[in-house]
Order: sequence, then structure tokens, then C-alpha cells
Amino acid sequence: MSVILTKNPAYWADGFFVIPDQPGRPIVIDFRLRFKRLKKAEADELDRRIRINSERHQAQLRAIVAGEPVPEMVPEITDKEVLDAVLVDWEGFNAEDGTAAMYTVAARAQLCDDYPGMEAAMVRAWLESRHPAQQREAATKNSVVPSGTT
Repeated sequence: MSVILTKNPAYWADGFFVIPDQPGRPIVIDFRLRFKRLKKAEADELDRRIRINSERHQAQLRAIVAGEPVPEMVPEITDKEVLDAVLVDWEGFNAEDGTAAMYTVAARAQLCDDYPGMEAAMVRAWLESRHPAQQREAATKNSVVPSGTT
């Protein structure tokens, strides 16, 4: 028997991207991203690959501080690969004609090419959304689904 908590295979999360403009007055772009819910094995594999990137980056920093040769950073996983695995939709981006830009992998690639750092902002939104604070009062107040325990 399988236990089903939600039939929804994805969830929405807020994100933002900061673009430099006037000194002390950057442009902040707010958007929403829809991420695929991952099974434990999928999430663990992504976490493992992200952790390897972090360890390699830390090794570079330690070498810089110690004045040693800096090892080359060969990413185990790129931001693009993370998004390929989890991102399924978006809101808050407009096409040139002012209409809402439909999410496609090609549209995402163009956006991320036009705005370096956008992929990292999207990955940050995913990382921050994965494990929401388990505070019952706030979650219950904002929930659209009645509690199954009442």
C-alpha cells in the first residue's frame, strides 16, 4: 500500500534576482518557480553532487588562504543540470510583447544567457524551498488543504 499525502507532483516557490542599476539602487526581479517533488533517492543524488561541488570550492579557498597552488574546479553538477532535474514551470517573466513568458527549456536558456547569475538565483530558490520550517501555526494558517488530523 502506498501512502499519498498530495497528488501534486510539483510545488511553487518564490525567487528573486538582483540586477545592478544605479549605485545603491539595484533592480530586484521577483518570480515564482515550480519545482518537481523528488523522491528520496533523487534528492539524495542531487545533494551528493552539490556537496562535491561545495567540497571542491572549499579546497580552492583553503589553497588560496595557504598560498598553495589552487586546484582546478571541475563541477560535479552545474546549475543548469540542477534546474534540468527540478524546474518545471515559472511565473513572473514577460516576453518582449509584454505577455507572460511561457516556460520552456529554450526560454530558460535564453533568459540565463541574457542575465548571468539567473541560474544560480533559480537554484537558490529551489534549495531554500526544499525544507520549509516545520512551524505548524504558520503553515496551517497559510495552508489551502485542511489538516488530515482534525
